[in-house]
Amino acid sequence: MLEYRYQPLDNAKRQIRLLDILPGSGLIKCNLRTQSLPTSTHGSYEALSYFWGTPSALKVITVDGFSFSITPNLHAALLRLRGSDSEGPRTMWIDAICIDQKNLLEKNTQIPLMRDIYSFCRRVVIWLGEHDVLTESALEGIEFMASRSRNGEQFNYYDWKKVRRGDRSQGLLRYVPLSGQVETLMSAATMTSFFSRPWFTRVWVVQELTLSPQAIVICGKFQIDWDRIVKADETSRTNFEHDLGTFKRFRTWPQNLSYDIFDRMMMAWQLNATDPRDKIYGLMGLEIMPPEENLIDVD
Repeated sequence: MLEYRYQPLDNAKRQIRLLDILPGSGLIKCNLRTQSLPTSTHGSYEALSYFWGTPSALKVITVDGFSFSITPNLHAALLRLRGSDSEGPRTMWIDAICIDQKNLLEKNTQIPLMRDIYSFCRRVVIWLGEHDVLTESALEGIEFMASRSRNGEQFNYYDWKKVRRGDRSQGLLRYVPLSGQVETLMSAATMTSFFSRPWFTRVWVVQELTLSPQAIVICGKFQIDWDRIVKADETSRTNFEHDLGTFKRFRTWPQNLSYDIFDRMMMAWQLNATDPRDKIYGLMGLEIMPPEENLIDVD
């Protein structure tokens, strides 16, 4: 099968590519189409935020009937994101596919558009990877903690099962009769497994989350709204495995943040990037700059 070849975009029209993920089973089939970016209203597409992963052992999909290679983590995401045969295509913007990654000139025009791509999407889909045996319990705990935030309650995240079991209004019989250290260790393990996923450590995801009008988190067959995770974090007296403070500061108070890129780099200093230059590129989308000012060229 021949490999996919990109057609040039019209920069004057602020064109981007959108990916239509076709429903079905077996080989993942997609189509690419061009569209000018909206300027005032949210588009009908979703934007994916994910950890690229290693480029080894690439997986093959088809784009417009041609072969296209992607990383295993993105392949797993597409398997979960595509619908069944009875559903229509799912339209998404995914950087690894919608931007010609081998074309530096195109990257120099598309990366500066990422601020608007994520700002004007319908919502951002955060892909954490496939679920494990602890995921369901972790999300159950997050949902429970989020439900208690409206009352201003606070307790350690590893005690959520004890708190829930002690709530007689919920019914005692539905809770696992664990107690003491065993229960604490099990609760902590589920949260550690969830928040230790690579997505929470990457610098690029800061702008993807900050700019989005809405965000949903998908982990294998499970999903949860980002706002529920934030509410759970507010309930916990102690930080989860990964401190969500950086994400919350960028997303909740972007209008109060310094316009100095250096200050923003310092806020996100602990986040990782495969290429050290992405410590800058990954935050440039948060800068409000006059149109006549060019961003740093991608090299």
